[in-house]
Amino acid sequence: MAETNNANILVGYALYTEFRKDGHTLQVIFTPESMSETTDGTSVYVPCSVWRRQVSSYNPRRPWRSYSQEWNTINNRKEYRLANGGSAETLDEDLAKKYSVAGLVFMDRTFESLVAQSWELHKEPIVVEFSKEDLMDTQSWNTPNALIRRIMRSRKALGFADELFAIPTTTAV
Repeated sequence: MAETNNANILVGYALYTEFRKDGHTLQVIFTPESMSETTDGTSVYVPCSVWRRQVSSYNPRRPWRSYSQEWNTINNRKEYRLANGGSAETLDEDLAKKYSVAGLVFMDRTFESLVAQSWELHKEPIVVEFSKEDLMDTQSWNTPNALIRRIMRSRKALGFADELFAIPTTTAV
């Protein structure tokens, strides 16, 4: 039996944004919700997530951290998808609005906190393919390194500088 390459299975798109402030760079990746399968073939719901890290010349290799929506929203979506073979709900207008608002509130809080802390968007956001491999990493709370490599290649292709932060200059005394 042929084994599928999870890196080649597209499950959605992730959004990468970069913010700058005072010699620091905040990298933020928004990932979509989807269903993943475990090794025994059962379906597992993976909520949309925000991966972020703040780097500077003092902390150039900070780890990525993941955040997700409130658990009540996640569990409502998860239960439906698990009960229906992984399929997303066919939503009536009211339920669609409810879920949309919950997802937007989660994303909006992230942006509100960035604005309140005076972070400035650096260049344009980048949309990158989100593979099943990335989804499986997200599901197990592992950093989706293949996704990050694609983002770094995209940054380079779109003319972003190689440096993620400004290196402070030292003055001779």
